[in-house]
Amino acid sequence: MAVIEPAAEAIAHTMCGREVADGFAANAGIVQDHLDGLQGRIMDKICSAATKLNPSKANEIINNLLAEYDNKEYYKTALSGKKFQECYDTASVKPTEEHLKVYEKAMKRLEDDFGLFLDED
Repeated sequence: MAVIEPAAEAIAHTMCGREVADGFAANAGIVQDHLDGLQGRIMDKICSAATKLNPSKANEIINNLLAEYDNKEYYKTALSGKKFQECYDTASVKPTEEHLKVYEKAMKRLEDDFGLFLDED
């Protein structure tokens, strides 16, 4: 959810030539300890991939992304996610294996389900 939703905005901003991609924040950025560093990496990959799209393809992907979550029921059942401390080793500030798998699954879904082809790390 925290990848699919901001992807539409990131693609739109990139296609419009916006100089700054705001990024995103789980839980609207208002829940303590629910932000993490992978979000920056996600934005980078999405914006970079968007630079390779033509406007028609970008619009198609954006519409498909919006259809994924653009309904009232989606938000009634949305999970709040895990806290930073549950997703990272706080001593090394590195994501846990579980958190990396969630990230990788979401990024793969952008490619497989929506056709946004991302560069490798």
